[in-house]
Amino acid sequence: MQEFREALSILKRDDECRVVLLTSTGTSFCEGLDLSMLLHANKEERRSVAQELAHAVKDFIKSLATFNKPIVAGVQGAAIGLGVTMLPLFDLVIASDKATFCTPYGKLGQIAEGAAVFTLSHILGSAITSELLLSGRTLTASEALRAGLVTRVLWPDRFQVELLPSLRAMGDQSSQSMEATKALLRHSLRKKLDAALESETYLLIQHWCSTECQTAIKAYIDGKIQ
Repeated sequence: MQEFREALSILKRDDECRVVLLTSTGTSFCEGLDLSMLLHANKEERRSVAQELAHAVKDFIKSLATFNKPIVAGVQGAAIGLGVTMLPLFDLVIASDKATFCTPYGKLGQIAEGAAVFTLSHILGSAITSELLLSGRTLTASEALRAGLVTRVLWPDRFQVELLPSLRAMGDQSSQSMEATKALLRHSLRKKLDAALESETYLLIQHWCSTECQTAIKAYIDGKIQ
């Protein structure tokens, strides 16, 4: 997350950069946070790591929300946890037809990170948000498209071929116009997002430090929970 923030900081000041694409190769887009670092027997050490991780998530989400240029997610394969909850902060989400979207927070004994309760309900509505965060059901690419989480779905064998030309077309447009339009679209969102992130950071630390969450995370990592 820190490396990604640093990259965005550089691109923010780069006049040659018009559009940013975050994508992946392989079978996964993003498998979420590495929760194994939270597993500590010592409570104080656990709290210290939980605080560090919670603040890193907050700073990462804020860097996405305040990025001035169009930023696009190209989702191939599985998007899990933070890989899903960060998507509302992208301007476009273009997915392969084989992409899947899962938020298994109930199994992990924690609340969703990335201000998901606010951003997902803002875009998807309460019904789909509840299905994602409470039931933990995995959405297909077509379901995510209908819900509004995804902007466009491409066939897997055409993904790279069609993705890059569409971004080049965006890059040919006026950068001043795109940045001004994005600023207007995100103005009201940013104010509410700050408050949501402050509350979430506190709650994440409490949850990650709890014995119940530690047990659930360990079971998930060990493969006892699928």
